[in-house]
Amino acid sequence: MAHDHELTVPQLYQACDLEALGCASSADLADLDAGLGQERALGALRFGIGIRHEGYNLYVMGAPGLGKHAIVRQLLGRQAPLLEAPNDWCYVNNFRTPHKPRVLRLPAGTGCNLDGDLRALVRRLIAALPAAFDSDEYRSAVQGIKDKFKSREEQSFGSVTTERPLVKVKAGCRSSYRLEKRRPPIRMPAIHAEAYKLSPTMYPALLPALFSGPS
Repeated sequence: MAHDHELTVPQLYQACDLEALGCASSADLADLDAGLGQERALGALRFGIGIRHEGYNLYVMGAPGLGKHAIVRQLLGRQAPLLEAPNDWCYVNNFRTPHKPRVLRLPAGTGCNLDGDLRALVRRLIAALPAAFDSDEYRSAVQGIKDKFKSREEQSFGSVTTERPLVKVKAGCRSSYRLEKRRPPIRMPAIHAEAYKLSPTMYPALLPALFSGPS
């Protein structure tokens, strides 16, 4: 016995013509131009992206699965080619105050080049510096500096002589002067910090090792 509201099998099934879709799968379809049913949110995003002043930010909130991240990236991707490329900001170590690094403002795209060049320089110095300080030229230069200051030290000690300074002696209310032999103070010669620095004669041997490429 059939009922008035009973559905037949053909009424429960709706066939779809796959040939009319024009694609083999949904992966072949282009992404949607904008989020569905989010016209008000999209308008707010476009308005926020168009503000060209400091201190303004975008805050997007909503339930998971709405595609918030994808929509924001899509809108920013369209706006970015229309604007001037921002500068690269690089922070380098400040040896005087390590907790306050120095900032370098570079043209767009050059920050990565600077990073690569510095890494290559450090690798080269790690191998070149020990070899430079172990060379015969460096040892000869250091020995020459030591001999120079040793000679100056010997000259300073040789110039120290024994003197007899006048010493005032008081006896009651009268004062008199007599000669008294004293040991003069020994004055050590000043050893300058330059004694331990690189001499200009060492530069020709040191610089090629630092800045020449690997063999």
